[in-house]
Amino acid sequence: MPSKKDKTPIEPDKIYHIYNRGIDRTNIFYNAYDYKFFLRKYIQYVSPHVKTFAFCLIPNHFHFLLKTNPESSYDKIVSEQLRRFFIVHSQRINSHNNRDGNLFCKSFKRIQVNNEDYWKRLVFYIHYNPVKHKLTENYKEYPYSSYNYYSRGDNTLIDLNWALSIFGSFNDFSDYHKHLHDEIYIEKIMLEE
Repeated sequence: MPSKKDKTPIEPDKIYHIYNRGIDRTNIFYNAYDYKFFLRKYIQYVSPHVKTFAFCLIPNHFHFLLKTNPESSYDKIVSEQLRRFFIVHSQRINSHNNRDGNLFCKSFKRIQVNNEDYWKRLVFYIHYNPVKHKLTENYKEYPYSSYNYYSRGDNTLIDLNWALSIFGSFNDFSDYHKHLHDEIYIEKIMLEE
């Protein structure tokens, strides 16, 4: 039975956390080129219709935090572009890894974000994902995350102006991440004692 996360309509001028994983938790990325290809195709298919605030690509799943443009009939446009984007990536992965069939779980998940505090926490959560999944000890160094775009001031994929206006500045953005990271670290130590 489809969940609300599968059926939430994508509407114009709304913010969404969009994510999906490989079917049966299989990898959707196998090497550095796969990650780069995925981002290039995201820019080609999806970016013209959204503003992107955060992303993270993990070997078997991905997260995007985005805002749809204000034009009408968005559910069809953005959903169709996401579908095309997933198909192109699946075809590449299948052809280069001698596999057949679906790569992603059938329906991508989407949660509408209506709260600024929740939005900020999601930005951190998305950037912290590689640490959560034990891919790195330092989320700032993970190469397939938008955190690097923020630290470099790179506006090619991320709408830095809007995002940093919510935090105040890059220093406030960085401090927010450090604060939440420290909270998680302290909580983990307390649980281990």
